[in-house]
Amino acid sequence: MWKFIFISLTTLAVINVSAVRSSLMNIGCYADFNLGSPVMNDAVTNISSNTPEKCASYCTSLSIAYSGTENGNECYCSEVPPTVKSDFCTTPCAGDSKQICGGVNALSVAFTTIPSLPAANSTKRGLCWSW
Repeated sequence: MWKFIFISLTTLAVINVSAVRSSLMNIGCYADFNLGSPVMNDAVTNISSNTPEKCASYCTSLSIAYSGTENGNECYCSEVPPTVKSDFCTTPCAGDSKQICGGVNALSVAFTTIPSLPAANSTKRGLCWSW
């Protein structure tokens, strides 16, 4: 007896910016220097309309809890927070000038709780033949 089974499983996870906003905790301004390389360097991107929430959403989508904004439009992610405090977080965010997104060699750092993924929605489709 032969059996052929075809199964298709689909899982989709979307990180919502408003969900990130509700769990975003600002932990302060930190110096961004470590022998010429960024302190927070697990993931780096530029966001033209950057805000702390957008940067945190980007980092959270990578399952990274610490996010840092710098120079208005830069976004850094790290598994661990930086350690050296700074007073130079004075640059407005590119996406919201009422918020601060770091400064020159200074990171506005936030922590976001990484949400656990919901149970996978799965669908089974296909045919089963026996002979």
